Amino acid sequence: MDTVTAFAQHRQEFGTPIATATIDANRTLAVTATYLLSEEGRKASLLAGGDGRAVQELTVQVPTNRLPLVSVDANGVARQRLRPRYEMNGEQQVVRIDAPPTYDSPPEIEDLFREAARNHQLERAFETDRRSAKARRHEADRERRTRLANAFLNDPAQRALVHPPPTSKRCYLATERGRVLFDANTTHRRETYRSKRTVIFARTCACVARRIFGAGPTSWRFTRRRSGSSLSGSRRAARPNSRRR
Repeated sequence: MDTVTAFAQHRQEFGTPIATATIDANRTLAVTATYLLSEEGRKASLLAGGDGRAVQELTVQVPTNRLPLVSVDANGVARQRLRPRYEMNGEQQVVRIDAPPTYDSPPEIEDLFREAARNHQLERAFETDRRSAKARRHEADRERRTRLANAFLNDPAQRALVHPPPTSKRCYLATERGRVLFDANTTHRRETYRSKRTVIFARTCACVARRIFGAGPTSWRFTRRRSGSSLSGSRRAARPNSRRR
């Protein structure tokens, strides 16, 4: 009997959340809707007994099935997705406008819902196009860096910038668009094929270090070391004479 009673209580515990979910689906959320009125809309608002202001705000009850049309900021303020506004330009591209919609007459509640739904769809298209454009820019930059690295490795006459001083993992190359940083530790770290590109960048920086800081007769450090040693030797030779005097 105890087992049957415990099983019945267990079923009742599982049945409670179902009723709660049904109640939550029927609830509404008080949301602030902000829009603008043109001069004609302000006149219509005054004729209808409104305040005739350019910026209009009203509270709208939004059901839970329309919550995607609502945005909540960090302070917990819920607003309809009316600002920023997204529209299609003449080139069939989605553009972002940091302003709420403007009406020539006070809109109905359903008009605001339709505008928020259209705005929500265009926002997703805008973000998708933005990510695609960003990925294309990054890919073009990666290909340009790879060409610069390969050209530098294949041309022994090229030199890197002396300032900042290059190291075995970090260096700057002069290009037509300005200097370009090559860093074997941070460049394209998150790429899936980063091993091949990192090897190219590491080879580039190591080659720079050999050309600039190597012991070759035409290297910058070798020339400085030679001049410094000869100068220090001349000073050592002059010191005993000065003491004798």
